[in-house]
Amino acid sequence: MTLNAYVFNVFKNQIAISRDDAWSTSPPEGFPATIYDPNQKQNNVHYGSITGRSDPRSFRAAVRISF
Repeated sequence: MTLNAYVFNVFKNQIAISRDDAWSTSPPEGFPATIYDPNQKQNNVHYGSITGRSDPRSFRAAVRISF
């Protein structure tokens, strides 16, 4: 019999794994002719905010029985 224990994310660092990368939430004026215009106004107030974090600390235990 073998006992195993696993600990994931020991220090409980919730690292940002995704961010809101949409510059705008609606098409710019003059779309589609202005789709590649680098001077478009930003109208997404959540641009750059964190939308996902890594999983919190977790534990796993197992028992292995071999014959």
